[in-house]
Amino acid sequence: MHRPGAQQAAELLSRSRRLCSIKGYESKFERFCYFCEDEQILAGYEPLRPKPAETATVLLFLGYLQQEDKVHVSSLQPYMSAINQAQIDFGFPVPAMGHDIKLTRCGFGEVEGEHTLKTAVRSPLPARVVYEILQLGLRTPDLHTLRRCACLVTGFVWFARADTGILMRKAHVTRQTTGMGLNERTKTVARHIAAPIWRAQDWQHDPAAVFNKLLGRWETSRSHAEDDFYWSLSHDTYSDRQWNSSLIGHWLSEILDILKIQPPAGVTWSGHSLRSGGATAAYSIGVDALIVFGIGANLHRRVSLARRCCSSLPRPPSS
Repeated sequence: MHRPGAQQAAELLSRSRRLCSIKGYESKFERFCYFCEDEQILAGYEPLRPKPAETATVLLFLGYLQQEDKVHVSSLQPYMSAINQAQIDFGFPVPAMGHDIKLTRCGFGEVEGEHTLKTAVRSPLPARVVYEILQLGLRTPDLHTLRRCACLVTGFVWFARADTGILMRKAHVTRQTTGMGLNERTKTVARHIAAPIWRAQDWQHDPAAVFNKLLGRWETSRSHAEDDFYWSLSHDTYSDRQWNSSLIGHWLSEILDILKIQPPAGVTWSGHSLRSGGATAAYSIGVDALIVFGIGANLHRRVSLARRCCSSLPRPPSS
């Protein structure tokens, strides 16, 4: 560690994963370790090794999670990823993959479905719901409600990931009468790479410029410094751990409760529904594919999203 470059190399290794990824892996691998050690001892057995872990240990862990009934099948992958990454970091074989793991996860879903009456799939948020959110933002006297509405509508307009919204800073936003620019920040873009996108103001279809008015109302109400998070408030009580992408889902749920809007049976709306909802709405009214998918450097990050969201939609006729 005394050789030239050693300290900085250690720093670079420690920064190879973003803080949100580290926190996610840490909590889930700790739960796996608890199962391997404490839970086995409490049951009167010898502890299992969390690393190097065997596939059989992961299978037992999946059974334990299903029996505990606190984790849904749709939330299993982060646990498997945390276990696998811990093994890879120490040079061990990956245990949470393969035929048996795949079959067990399928069985997990079958058993879960037999014991619950309420199953739902995440779906795009309809444009009419987003318009109701926008109108609430324009009329509310409450600053926190205005903040939540503006954040949610912006995510829909940009087809943005939740982390793009919550991590956006004042310096990343350019707002003009001709439109709005965003230097995107997301988990798929390295921090040292600029990812600018521009949303032009369409005076034909939005003569009142309601989206611009909403953001103008927010910026007037909250005077930001350039390095402030764009959606932060000076009296926020959110900790660093709480200020993450999951806030978008919480804010969406809270605003829908205020508006007394609920998804149809079999449907759930989450923070990611803003991203898929914006892309689906744009595609369904005939917006040019290059705008929906994204242009230039953003193209590869938009194509898979648009294909997933729009594969079941008929292509609108050319105008």
